[in-house]
Amino acid sequence: MRRFAAIALATAFELFNDSLSLLLTTAALSLAVFSPAFHYHQFGEATRMARDAGLSAMLFGSLAFAVFGTVRTFRREIESGTVAVALSHPVSRRVFFLAKFAGCSLATLGFAAIVGAAAATSVTGAAIGGAIAEANGDIAKIWGPSYAIGVATVFVPYPAGAALNRFAGFRFQPTAFAVAALLAFGGMCYRFDAALVSRLLPAAALVAA
Repeated sequence: MRRFAAIALATAFELFNDSLSLLLTTAALSLAVFSPAFHYHQFGEATRMARDAGLSAMLFGSLAFAVFGTVRTFRREIESGTVAVALSHPVSRRVFFLAKFAGCSLATLGFAAIVGAAAATSVTGAAIGGAIAEANGDIAKIWGPSYAIGVATVFVPYPAGAALNRFAGFRFQPTAFAVAALLAFGGMCYRFDAALVSRLLPAAALVAA
């Protein structure tokens, strides 16, 4: 079990340390944040477009993250020769591949959680903006603070990761992922609406699965 956990965690960290994984995360976050901001109000329901955009970003982003991440991590294992070593004593073939699968699944669920939290931020902001627009008779817009946090989730991880890499020696990609996660979950918790999030969670769980 210890070797299984070690291989799984190493695989998950490897995916979070991959440049393509970070680019896919940025693309999915951009879809979840920017897509509803420009035209969700034209469809009549303040939160529907934000919810659908977030779930679409989770679905297509998770598929791409899982497929490309799994292919790249196994290719690196084969090219470096670690597969042959791992499949010899003391790790069995079944344990090795199950651990790799678990690690890829763990990383993909982490990716989906980040995008889902950003989507929840957009949904909450859309609901608040819709309520303000209804009260004022104005065009519905995503509430400013929620939108600002969403935009920060897309753009801030790169300079923050670069600065921490330069001045503190942190690895760039995992640091950028961590910053994106902090911003996404921070935005979800800010003006947290339990009713909205509880309606989003079942669909998000199915999409993540």
